[in-house]
Amino acid sequence: RYYMKYKDRNESYFKYIDTPNKAYFLGLLSSDGTVSDKYGMVKLELQQRDEYIIEEFAKELNMNECVREYKPKGENHQVMNGITIYSKKMVDDLIKLGVVPRKTYSLKPAKINDDLLKHYWRGILDGDGYVAYQKFKNYGTFRIQLRGTEDIVKGFSEYLGYDGKYCRFHLNKSWAFEKNTRKYNEVKRIYMLYGNPNADSHSDGDNTFVLFFDDFR
Repeated sequence: RYYMKYKDRNESYFKYIDTPNKAYFLGLLSSDGTVSDKYGMVKLELQQRDEYIIEEFAKELNMNECVREYKPKGENHQVMNGITIYSKKMVDDLIKLGVVPRKTYSLKPAKINDDLLKHYWRGILDGDGYVAYQKFKNYGTFRIQLRGTEDIVKGFSEYLGYDGKYCRFHLNKSWAFEKNTRKYNEVKRIYMLYGNPNADSHSDGDNTFVLFFDDFR
């Protein structure tokens, strides 16, 4: 299992969250990753269609050859791709950022620079939520949903400018943020997360917003 001894890996990757990619992968690990202080392990697995995300994460860590394919565990499971990092230092850094073991009911939003928050929330949403677009005859509607802890769900609502609204207690001790909209000003909030990687505010990117909208037709 050579990936456990990969000498040139970047174990200090999460020591400082100072790039968009670091913020994104922090969010993705917060929602879809596993951190074990007992085994000093960090693990991220995604469906095979998202293999490119795993490969990008491996590249960031200088562990390109460590991506693994996991066969389905049963009839209702899918082929997964993932990467496992055994590093106590990385585990400790992630715990300091709030990505703790057994985080299902205790996760809180990470405290990082404001200019990187949209990348962090996009990672959270990619792991435990979705954005969908449904087109009708004369109009279309966006739906955005995120499930998680009360702190995460309400933090996401506040980040989008909804002041904690559209959040409700869901099944299995979890919370959910759910919003349907076809208002241009509200859709731009979604666009800020996905449409323009350089947009820093809800008002950025008006000239190219239509290109993002077209992608959902």
